[in-house]
Amino acid sequence: FIGNPKSDSFDLINPLEFTIDLKARIFSENEQAWRVFPGEGYRHYDVMLEHGVVFLDLPGIKLPTEGGVMGDDDFKFELFKSEERRRVLKGDPAYITDHLALLERLEKPAIRWSQKRYSERGAVAALYELTKAGDLVVIPGPGLTLGPDRNWLRKMTMVGEITDDKPVLWGERGIPYVYQQGRYLVRSVKWLSELNEFRLSPSVEKALRTQNPVVRVDKNSLEDALSAAYQNVLFREEFIARFITNTAEFTAKDSYHFQAFVMAIVAMYADRQTGECRVDLTRSIYEIAALNDVNPEFIPDQDANIHSPGYTTLKALGLGVTFAIAALFALALSPRAQEADAKNVSVVNSGTGVPHECVTKTDEAVKEILTMMGHKRWQELCVAAEKAHGTDGLVPVTTVQESD
Repeated sequence: FIGNPKSDSFDLINPLEFTIDLKARIFSENEQAWRVFPGEGYRHYDVMLEHGVVFLDLPGIKLPTEGGVMGDDDFKFELFKSEERRRVLKGDPAYITDHLALLERLEKPAIRWSQKRYSERGAVAALYELTKAGDLVVIPGPGLTLGPDRNWLRKMTMVGEITDDKPVLWGERGIPYVYQQGRYLVRSVKWLSELNEFRLSPSVEKALRTQNPVVRVDKNSLEDALSAAYQNVLFREEFIARFITNTAEFTAKDSYHFQAFVMAIVAMYADRQTGECRVDLTRSIYEIAALNDVNPEFIPDQDANIHSPGYTTLKALGLGVTFAIAALFALALSPRAQEADAKNVSVVNSGTGVPHECVTKTDEAVKEILTMMGHKRWQELCVAAEKAHGTDGLVPVTTVQESD
């Protein structure tokens, strides 16, 4: 370093380039969240999870017409045959092929629109027409189940993302015989994370457990599902950044190092936003952190799971201080963090293909905070981050790549 002792500025010879990847999933307003029930008795849960698909327990149901699912006699008959196929597929495998062939020759009987068929018609429209690539999908797990070795297994509620643009007829090799014969329409899913239902609101938990085949879930109530699945999330102007704890026992006994890091960044971020210039950079980061009781509007909410492994999550509205914290914490843990300054640091985001102004704002915030604090305070932040990492095992989802 060639430093100016008065300004405490950065001045590097041949600096490395640091690229900070937020890895944040940015949700747009037209993306939706759906709960798909994995069949009576959760019978399709395992195959959905193993093969990365979701589908309705309506074997052989035809693709909706361009005009959508209509309540006419033809579709009513399609639902009836699908219900009969479902009974056949539950029976003796030796007779499945013959019984399904008989169903195809069945003449249209006198059938009516029951409450269940109305529900099934709506489910077909939702999963096979309304659901789009990028939408969130949740399938509730059966909880504790008895495994083949007579040991109890916990099967969790799973969170994933629809990856295809339209449903396909499931006929790939390697799927179980019953599903080959069933000719299910499926949507492809990338499973992302497990969901702890105890952390959800009662209304969302109830929506997950209802036996209706498909339920649209309010994304505002699925914040925990979003952060569990995507870790770093921007949704409806709320920035959510997660830090994983990799220690064998996460007790947070020395979490003041992490809190000091967070609050020092918040104080400088607040100065940047308000122009108040309250931060005295001759003081330590721990003293700077104490300034935040004066202006609490920039302080993010924090949610922690102290299990091992656990996590802590920062959430803030509007200005995205959480992404600035995540970016700087990741940078502080990089092997050559001391060589970072505003001139050689940039922020990108690989978590979504959609450009978003939050990346530009985070990049600007990181550069301005690095410029404000100078090298001495940056060194202190690096030490605090290393201690938080060493004691509590805190690691941000955000990553840093160094290059010459």
